[in-house]
Amino acid sequence: MNSQVCGGMYAKHDWGGSLKPHIGLRLNQFGKDHYDSNNKDAQGSEDVLVSYVIFEYKDIDNLGADVGGGRKKYICDSYAIDTLKICDKKQEGNFIINADVTNSTIMTSHLNKLGPVNLDYSVNKTGYYCVSTFNKNEAIKYKGVVNFQNAFGQLSASEIPKLPAYAAS
Repeated sequence: MNSQVCGGMYAKHDWGGSLKPHIGLRLNQFGKDHYDSNNKDAQGSEDVLVSYVIFEYKDIDNLGADVGGGRKKYICDSYAIDTLKICDKKQEGNFIINADVTNSTIMTSHLNKLGPVNLDYSVNKTGYYCVSTFNKNEAIKYKGVVNFQNAFGQLSASEIPKLPAYAAS
């Protein structure tokens, strides 16, 4: 199922911490294939292709293309290519982003194997970040994990203001 998950993240310079805040992804299942951490060479027999976009929520207006009537098209598909002409064939299946925008937090690509994704999405600004995924073949189900890694580990951003109180007790 195509999905989106969001979470608050804080920058290391705002609250400190020993870890580098970042967002990571891992694709655990695609169709009948499952990721096996003991056999990292097994990448799956099916044609794995899941598009993703990671962004700070403030940049949501830079996702998708306006198609009129207050509606937006977010995925490059045959309708977006042939009729709307807002993307081209090599972008098919990917998220559409506003190419004119600079200095945004948007990262988009695709997963083509099972397991952890080799990406570096550093969180340098405190904010609310989202990860959305899409698979153009609706018959194939997939599962994955999004890791919102804050500077204090898995402590959610909403819990950070409580740290001074814990230190005082």
